[in-house]
Amino acid sequence: MSARRWSRSAMGEGVTCGYLTLPDSGAQLHYRRSGSGPPLIMLHPSPQSSEALEPAMAHFGKVCTCIALDTPGYGLSDDPTPDNASLADYAEVIFAAADALGLDRFFLYGAATGAQIAIEMGKHRPKRLALVLLDANGHIDAAERERVMRGYFPAVAPRRDGGHLLTLWDMCSGLFSAFPWNSDRPEDRLPIPRFPPEAIHAILLRYLDAGEDYAKAYRKAFEAEDIAHFTGFTASAVMTRWDGSAVLRIADDLIAQGLPKNVRLLRAGPSLEERYAVQLEALSAAIGEEHFPAPDFEQRPPSGPHRAYLETEVGQLHCRRSDAGKKEPIVMLHGAGSSCRQWLDYPESISERWLIAIDLPGHGHSRIHPCSFDNLETLAAPVIDAIRELPNNLHIIGEGLGGAVALRAAAASDLSLAVHLLPFTAMEQKGADSLRNGIPDVTPRASGAHLLEAWHFVRERALRDPWNDGSVSAQRAEPLDQSPGMLHRQTADILRVGAEFAAALKLEMAFDQDALIGKADGPVHRIDSLADALVQ
Repeated sequence: MSARRWSRSAMGEGVTCGYLTLPDSGAQLHYRRSGSGPPLIMLHPSPQSSEALEPAMAHFGKVCTCIALDTPGYGLSDDPTPDNASLADYAEVIFAAADALGLDRFFLYGAATGAQIAIEMGKHRPKRLALVLLDANGHIDAAERERVMRGYFPAVAPRRDGGHLLTLWDMCSGLFSAFPWNSDRPEDRLPIPRFPPEAIHAILLRYLDAGEDYAKAYRKAFEAEDIAHFTGFTASAVMTRWDGSAVLRIADDLIAQGLPKNVRLLRAGPSLEERYAVQLEALSAAIGEEHFPAPDFEQRPPSGPHRAYLETEVGQLHCRRSDAGKKEPIVMLHGAGSSCRQWLDYPESISERWLIAIDLPGHGHSRIHPCSFDNLETLAAPVIDAIRELPNNLHIIGEGLGGAVALRAAAASDLSLAVHLLPFTAMEQKGADSLRNGIPDVTPRASGAHLLEAWHFVRERALRDPWNDGSVSAQRAEPLDQSPGMLHRQTADILRVGAEFAAALKLEMAFDQDALIGKADGPVHRIDSLADALVQ
């Protein structure tokens, strides 16, 4: 089976994503990579993900192979650390990732939480680190730390009214207003222009990935923002004092305490360009003539359930898969506004198969984002491209928009596959303008109101069919799962589609199922549930 290489993604030019599997724990760590040259492992702030480091990767990739890891438990990485993990526990996982990549020695960059983990790594195995670049780190004395941390980590467990989403929005928007984010004191305000809602929304999605345990490493790093954390740190390092930093005050407090002799201070002006320029200069100077082995990204994936990417000509499709099955493979395609997580639970009748559940373009964590959902062919093309790389005699289970993509694939003359269509009531209502008018607008808004729009839609959809019909006759005889956890998961999927959700749902309602079935070049079965799949 040949591998079709990725060429472009709207989410970061030159950046590709993948997973490392740690041999001892079996945990998967998600990463982003770009550039070429000596290896540079990069660690992000909490509770974000490696996506936050893509601007830095664009600069450092000029001289290094950047490997930005999602910290264990954040982004898309598993968390093999114990419940009350220390920074040393996180450091051990990062070293294990380096081992999996075949790296005995490498450069290391850490920002905020990442900086504190990097310091911990420099205490335990300094000889493996060619240079440590510290960013957004500082010193907070005990009394100030107590004040800063008061209310800094609110509970964000899903609530029935969706109010936890507004708590998260308050946290994300507050990052650019004050330090700490929840402070109303004038002296804590930041001289930063208001961030646009789209940028805050992008950060919110990273918080959603971190989940209820978002504070696990975040809190440990806060507690380590102290000159004392440098005790025993012997690696060669540089620390950046950046005029545009939200934590400039605590960086200056750290500098005033006196940096260790092995930590050289870099000073940068207020722009991002100035910040990365001084760091790139230090990195380039440290590379010198030393030889570094190339990282080994060619790992054999687990045979059991795991996450992966399928490569296409226009980007990467994220998927959950299990390659342990011995019967014909099944590809599972979800509906508009959902993700491959929809298929986490499946009946025993298909559990023995080779399963691949794909995030459609513009959904979940796939790195293909069409400009619009006006055209089914454009949406389906990368999925069909990926399916061509899979074995023949596939079965595709599709729901809603995923069913339309499956039928479009079945019309391709070079593919041999069977389609199984799950019911989708909204297609029967496709002529009703009132249904289209009831689709929520989840375009990010400064107030965060779009979050509750999405939550309300998901809850009403669980109660009614169609969702915007308030009559008694529209009430479901058996309502769908309305637990806060399920509503949260489905709302998060919609928020990842973002402003294009309405267009995606309208496309789902617009396609003519019978016409597409007529064009299919293989068998098509209508099924009532997953348990009926492959019974025909």
